[in-house]
Amino acid sequence: MLDPHNLVPESDETNNAYEVTLDWETGAVPALVSATLSSEPPIPDAPTKPNLMPGWRFNWDAPIILSHESESFLNAPLVVGEDIFTDVVVMNRSSVNATQPYEAHLYYDDKQVATLEADEGTPAGSIHWWADPAVLNTAVAVTEGAHTLKIVIDPTDAVDESDETDNVFERQFIWTATAPDPVSLTTYSVGDIANTLGPLSDLLDSQKLVVGPDGDELVDTVLGVADVVHFILTGTSFRDQRAVISLRSHAGFIEWMEQTCQEDFAVRDPAEYPLVRAQCEKAKPEFLGVTSNRLGTLSVIVDAENPPAEVLDTLAHEFGHMRQKLAHPEQSDGVGSLLLRGLLEAEAQQFQRAFWLVLEEQTGMSLLNYPAYAAFRQVIRDRVPYTIGDTANDEHSLGHLLQWLAVLDDPDLAALRSTLAENGKLNSSVSTDLFDYFVAMPVEEVDAYVQARFTSPSRHAETISDIALSRLIPFLPSDLEGLVVLRMMGLLAP
Repeated sequence: MLDPHNLVPESDETNNAYEVTLDWETGAVPALVSATLSSEPPIPDAPTKPNLMPGWRFNWDAPIILSHESESFLNAPLVVGEDIFTDVVVMNRSSVNATQPYEAHLYYDDKQVATLEADEGTPAGSIHWWADPAVLNTAVAVTEGAHTLKIVIDPTDAVDESDETDNVFERQFIWTATAPDPVSLTTYSVGDIANTLGPLSDLLDSQKLVVGPDGDELVDTVLGVADVVHFILTGTSFRDQRAVISLRSHAGFIEWMEQTCQEDFAVRDPAEYPLVRAQCEKAKPEFLGVTSNRLGTLSVIVDAENPPAEVLDTLAHEFGHMRQKLAHPEQSDGVGSLLLRGLLEAEAQQFQRAFWLVLEEQTGMSLLNYPAYAAFRQVIRDRVPYTIGDTANDEHSLGHLLQWLAVLDDPDLAALRSTLAENGKLNSSVSTDLFDYFVAMPVEEVDAYVQARFTSPSRHAETISDIALSRLIPFLPSDLEGLVVLRMMGLLAP
């Protein structure tokens, strides 16, 4: 019982008691059974042979691409009687060169229509691309309806491969008599937005797992809210992007991450295998979401075995990564320096904040507001110097601080600086401007830009702390306190 004599005047005197029932039994105390930790997946053996397989390139549709335009790299609606341009892509997913010449056979409804030759083989980790052979214009009489295109790689076994079972790819294509109507894009009216966000309060209060033992009935609701906010921020639905958004169980998320690790092993130098395994195992318990290029498109994978608020927050962060990869993919090609990785995190974090600001503005809910408790003041005072000290080691800390230093120091961001000074925070529109500014930055300028901001970050520490402290609201009613999961985002982002 807390404050049994009512010495402290409280806004709520009804929640001061807690009780629990414990059972005492006789006899020996049973031995403590400790949880058995699953062993780390093994490091694979280094390959000794190449592995030819259907190949995907980022922003290309598939290993077989059909279009009425050359060099389109995207499948397009097909109309009978029009010229057909075909692209075929094969990859050597291995760190071993395929030096032998080999063939790939192309089939139309099980009829071989082309023999494609790779006279010089395919180097390790690279693709072989046959561009625009016009074989379908002469080899067959294409008719209206569905037809299957198939490639068989190295059908004569000219190349001794580590895996001979992944050499076939097929896909069904549909030809129509006339050009189909253009596909309409997803839009949301004011009424649609209101209806989708109507249940938001109950959704964010829920502790039910979005994907869990009881099912996944919250998945559509969470994705609906996320898409509406994405639409408000970008003018587009994520459903119309070249991206796959997947909410998975924890086991499914870990399985997906392990699959990407195995794909990484296949093309990395065997000397790097311990580092690859260490990075994979470090990421599995730390990450709730991942955005990566896979099978020619973006994949946003989220561990949705968590409550809705946490899943939405993870989606918001990964949307920032997704938007960057769609708008300026060169920024995230390859590993990059710590400074570049910090910029990428700053982008995702700022988009994440804009996401929640939109929800506040659209619903009137208090999601990022926190009371002026001593504990919150201490968190701010401790966190700012900790973040400054951690920027040399961690891109997430670097990203958090970079947002502040850019607004406070960059001469090109004077308008944002004025907004921050006047309001103590950026609104969703200005927050989006900061995100766009970072994303548009040329890759070759990033390291110098970040270094220029970090010449003396400690001189801004007091300003950052003061602004964060000013956001704390005295006597804020408990029912208006923001979400626990958003405390750092609400207080410690500009």
